[in-house]
Amino acid sequence: MNCNPDAGPEVIIEADTYIAPIYRSDVADHQLVSILKVSQPAHVIIGIGGGVQEKLGLYLRENLGYRPAIHCVGAALGFLTGDQKPIHDWADHLYLGWLLRLVRQPKLFAKRFLRAFELPWLIWKYGENLPPLRWKTAAKK
Repeated sequence: MNCNPDAGPEVIIEADTYIAPIYRSDVADHQLVSILKVSQPAHVIIGIGGGVQEKLGLYLRENLGYRPAIHCVGAALGFLTGDQKPIHDWADHLYLGWLLRLVRQPKLFAKRFLRAFELPWLIWKYGENLPPLRWKTAAKK
C-alpha cells in the first residue's frame, strides 16, 4: 500500500501489502478501508483484473476520509509475473492487442468490448452535462 520510508523507495514490506478477497458484484471492502484510514498512504496501487479494480478504486475514493492517489494497474503486474499472456510486438504496433485477447479468451473479453459500443450513445445523450474540456498548452521556450 505504501512504501516504508525507512526501507527505501523501492522496497515494499509485507505490512504495506493487502491480499484482496474475491469481490462479487458488490465491490465493498470495509477491512481495506479501515487499514487505509489508519495508515493513510499517499498512493494506493490496485492490481486486480476483471473490471473490478476501477469499482474498488471508486469505492475507496468515496469511503476514505482523505484523497490518496489511486493507481489501477490491472494486468501490468500480470505481464511482469507471467500470469497474463503478453501481446506480440507486431499486434501491439498495429493496435490489435484487443483482437488477440478476444480470440484467446472470448467469454472473458466479448462482453467488455461490446460495452464499449455504448460510449457514443452516452456521449450523445449526456453531452451537455459533460465537464468542459480544458486544453493544456505547453510553454514553449
